[in-house]
Amino acid sequence: EKSFKQEPIGQEAKFRNARLSYYQGDFDWAQGQLTVLKAATSKLISNDALDLSLLIMENLDDSVAIPLHIFSRADLLMFQNADSIAYLVLDSISNMFPLSTLNDDVLLKKYKIKLKQGNYNDCKVLLEQLLSKYGSDVLADDATYYLAELYQYKFKNTEEAKKNYEKVLIDYPGSLFSVEARKRFRKLRGDTVN
Repeated sequence: EKSFKQEPIGQEAKFRNARLSYYQGDFDWAQGQLTVLKAATSKLISNDALDLSLLIMENLDDSVAIPLHIFSRADLLMFQNADSIAYLVLDSISNMFPLSTLNDDVLLKKYKIKLKQGNYNDCKVLLEQLLSKYGSDVLADDATYYLAELYQYKFKNTEEAKKNYEKVLIDYPGSLFSVEARKRFRKLRGDTVN
């Protein structure tokens, strides 16, 4: 990190250090490092830093940081490929803190675990649950886009895929998924896409 400060490898090392601090529950230090990384030259590192920074910012409540600590533990378990344990840890957040601001993030993480396991019906249920409970929150566009992908690639349901890609375009025009959703929607509709 110190030897290659302005190089992508140095930025990657800084991001890994920030993520390690996040896993350990040192959210303030991680947030400081992530703030620096948001301006990284590598778009991938910059986006990852922004995502983690937003997660911490939105869910770090000075009075009750316990849910974020538990969530970071589940995140670490997923990183270690201990997905079944991570899933149980994520369940504990929903059970112990039903009003936590992390519950939409919990559903999205559970979706990622089920996707990795190939349980596509469970994936669909989790995404629909996220949209019904948190349809106006930050992760709603992600859930809608992922649902469209499930319909397109796993369930081979073109109509439902089109409907969800179109929903991304109409309901979430500022989404990072807008460009790709537009391309896929047009392709499924039969347009000639350049």
